[in-house]
Amino acid sequence: MLIEASELFRLSPERIFHVRYKDLVADPISIVSALYRHFGRTLGGRAEAALKRALAQRPNGGYGQNHYSFEDYGIDPAADGRRFSTYVAYFRIEPERVAEGMRSQSDLRLAV
Repeated sequence: MLIEASELFRLSPERIFHVRYKDLVADPISIVSALYRHFGRTLGGRAEAALKRALAQRPNGGYGQNHYSFEDYGIDPAADGRRFSTYVAYFRIEPERVAEGMRSQSDLRLAV
């Protein structure tokens, strides 16, 4: 469904702005500023300052860190990788690297 919607908006790309989660988390001010620019707006000084204050007051979005494994939910990373391969390719999503100390993608712990 997302691919079809994205295809529809190719005729009017000004109506959609794709944000990669890892980019938003890495540099939220730049991403929000780019979002404003994309839609012909300017992120004003007061809004930027308020966003910076909110980010400082709530590190990690205000959430603690929880650790889950794919196995906790019966998820097979290889099977889901195949299942979502078209989506991943279309939106050019980079696969996450296996963290140091893990043997495989199935050892990945999700920090939420």
